[in-house]
Amino acid sequence: LWGAQYYYLLGVIPFLGDPITNLLWGGYSVGDPTVIRFFSFHYIVSLACAPVILLHMGLLHIGGSGNPTGVKPATFAAFHPHASSMDLAVFAVLSGVLVWLSTVGSHLFASIDNKIPANPMVTPVSIEPEWYFFFPYA
Repeated sequence: LWGAQYYYLLGVIPFLGDPITNLLWGGYSVGDPTVIRFFSFHYIVSLACAPVILLHMGLLHIGGSGNPTGVKPATFAAFHPHASSMDLAVFAVLSGVLVWLSTVGSHLFASIDNKIPANPMVTPVSIEPEWYFFFPYA
């Protein structure tokens, strides 16, 4: 697919690009081992980040993050149930949006070039740099 440019990102690093690319790809071209490695990496990283984020949130709510003197104001509100229910509601809404975007709305963010089967003998007419590379081409 012509839109899959991120596979070639590490290959441009001088001297180290080719070995790193071959290690990540699992060979000299993108194939089944590459997809398995990338999916596994994303799954494991998200599983590793979730407990760290939960621990961080818990420690911030126990000790407080905006009260260095430790003096409780007269209008002190406990974290539970008010703020914890808001955290839970926001988490539920954002999770629902993420599930919807990843299942039903995934086509909204896809490049049209990803629909074109790759043909190394023909260069697509619609090739343009990514938006973050526009400034050198302006």
